[in-house]
Amino acid sequence: MHIVERVPLSHLDSVWPHVVDFANEALEYSFGQYDLEDIYEEIRSRSSVLWVVMDGTSENLEVIAVCTTKRVEYPRTTSLLIHMLSGEGLAQYGKTLLHELTEYGRATKCTHLEMYGRPGWSKLLRKEAGFDYQYVVLTKELSL
Repeated sequence: MHIVERVPLSHLDSVWPHVVDFANEALEYSFGQYDLEDIYEEIRSRSSVLWVVMDGTSENLEVIAVCTTKRVEYPRTTSLLIHMLSGEGLAQYGKTLLHELTEYGRATKCTHLEMYGRPGWSKLLRKEAGFDYQYVVLTKELSL
């Protein structure tokens, strides 16, 4: 049984040790834009929301994936950006996670779900969740 929970700010410090490894794994793909402290501070300041996916029995739940979201306001639309997603087995819990994020997005008046990620995510999200390409983000580091 997979359970997806939005972590209340009052529980951040007790949950944080269970999500650090997942966050560090995701940060390997951030091109140095963020570090662990940045993610923590964005959650603490409420500019990002922390989500955990848990599996197991009610007596023994284990965090198996971590997600952060943030609201992005454009002139005519508002997106719930899936900012960071890390964990194994998205094929098993992905529908539940996306359902919860969709409901949260609607409840917070977002018009879209949005995600930047490595190519593997697009294959899975397009097939399983109906995401479509809008644009691709390509980056190159500049020497100063």
